Amino acid sequence: MELEESYSDKRILLSSHGNLIGILLHYLDSSFDYERWKQMTFPDCFLIEKDATVRRIMRDNGHKNDRN
Repeated sequence: MELEESYSDKRILLSSHGNLIGILLHYLDSSFDYERWKQMTFPDCFLIEKDATVRRIMRDNGHKNDRN
């Protein structure tokens, strides 16, 4: 990714809407599918390591979405 190449010695924070974050998470981890996307809360937070490991770090006190 271009951001990672430009700022390889820095931490990067990305903020976006659920759809774009879902697309990025699926790109990095193909098991992040539609069902997992529907389980996202608002807000939600994921830690993405340089090796593309994805971990959800938001506690379940976010607002549940209404995607059914």
